[in-house]
Amino acid sequence: MMNNDVTISKSGRILVAITIISILILGLNTTIVLGQQTQYCGEIVVKLNVDGSVEVTQQLDIEGLELPATINITLLSTPIFVEVKGLDTGELLPFRIVDNTTLSVTIFNDTRIQVYYVTTSLTSKQNLYWTLEYSSQCETILIMAAEIVPLRITPSNPTPVLVNGTAGLKFPPGNVSVDYYVVPGLTTTPPETTTTSTPASPSQGINPAYLAIALLVALVLAGGYWFTKKRKGGGGPITKQGIGPGDSGSPSISVVSEALDERDRLIIDALKTGPKTASELMDLTGIPKTPLYRRLRKLIDRGIIEYKDEGGSRKYMLKTTRG
Repeated sequence: MMNNDVTISKSGRILVAITIISILILGLNTTIVLGQQTQYCGEIVVKLNVDGSVEVTQQLDIEGLELPATINITLLSTPIFVEVKGLDTGELLPFRIVDNTTLSVTIFNDTRIQVYYVTTSLTSKQNLYWTLEYSSQCETILIMAAEIVPLRITPSNPTPVLVNGTAGLKFPPGNVSVDYYVVPGLTTTPPETTTTSTPASPSQGINPAYLAIALLVALVLAGGYWFTKKRKGGGGPITKQGIGPGDSGSPSISVVSEALDERDRLIIDALKTGPKTASELMDLTGIPKTPLYRRLRKLIDRGIIEYKDEGGSRKYMLKTTRG
């Protein structure tokens, strides 16, 4: 009788061990499969500015995900500034950047989040002409500043959409390329009132002289664009220039060649008292968000400042050694 009791006890322990191991294996396998299959897209709005910087806003709905959780989001390019906010709580969420274009975000209580970042590496400039290029696994909506005049858009059949009353172009997943030039001061002023859906004629709010000037400028720039591409013998879109450190066409090289101005010195003076986040620098210097990040990038490229990511935030500091 004693032997039977011992045998049953051993069998029970073996059964419990097998059950625990099975649960662990099943949980690990479920985690791996979830990581492979989950692709977070949401609404991605790409805003192209006249200075070549690009602001990207991505809203994600993660309802159904067991919290707390950490998810990975693929960025369009290496950012110079990132902010992740929970739309339910309004709180900033911790994150870290992996391999330059992968954002790892830890979520605690929110079922909707918003990722906002600024990048300067999606555009390139050659003489008067710019090129925007990016690739996305998700649908994107492109919004261009009013001063931007597109010459060529690829794919050539995007869907017109409105985002908060602003016109945009919706692209399917894949590669997007836009060749364009910038006409400073070229803005469109809508009529104050309208009582019909018929498009307004030029005499209803636009001076014909302004139209003639804008048309002349557009023809001259388009002719120059065609002539430049014909001389190069290429029919495709303008390719990015200045990827390497020795290429004078690089936007980063042109930034480096600029002299320091008053705003640059304000940033440097603020960092003399110790490392600061971008938000702290905005408060201390009064420089708006997007111009601040462009100047931080310029100072980094010139070897004057550096940064360090700590606890989901990026701190900028003066370089302690100079090469």
